[in-house]
Amino acid sequence: MFEVAQKQIPLHESAYPETLTILDYWNDKRAGRLAPAWTDVDLMDLPLSLIPHMVVVDVIVDPLDFRYRFWGGWHVQYHGYDQTNKFMSGIEPPPYREQIINQCRQILDQPEPQLFVQQIPIKGDLWVYSELCRFPLSDDGETVTKILSAEFSVGDFRDVHEYFSSARNRPPV
Repeated sequence: MFEVAQKQIPLHESAYPETLTILDYWNDKRAGRLAPAWTDVDLMDLPLSLIPHMVVVDVIVDPLDFRYRFWGGWHVQYHGYDQTNKFMSGIEPPPYREQIINQCRQILDQPEPQLFVQQIPIKGDLWVYSELCRFPLSDDGETVTKILSAEFSVGDFRDVHEYFSSARNRPPV
């Protein structure tokens, strides 16, 4: 019931032009470096309609985890909770958590913008699809210290909200 799936696709194949807007912004701020620093990024420079879709995580090295620095309002509606200042390791359900942690690990291993299409089960054979783009940030110019992300999806999120909330309210196994 809680299985999720994903596929990585090239950024230029995104169904959302907003992805390319963020890529252009990231490249401009990067200025030839590995990635821009967090101090180079000002979310208010982006179109206001994008900000609710944005997420920023801090990379915690030992043990590896990711802490949500910014969790845009769209995500509160989509997931049904605010994850600001909380750890990715606490996300429910576990299959979704593993998927997004693996995406972030991939950014650490291959520090370049990446795009994932995710499918999330909502009811029976019904699925919701979203695109999640991730962009590395580097405060020291050598390692990924934060990850800037944006997620886009269309449709009614009530059923998606139920997917996440039912997993959070289940007794531990």
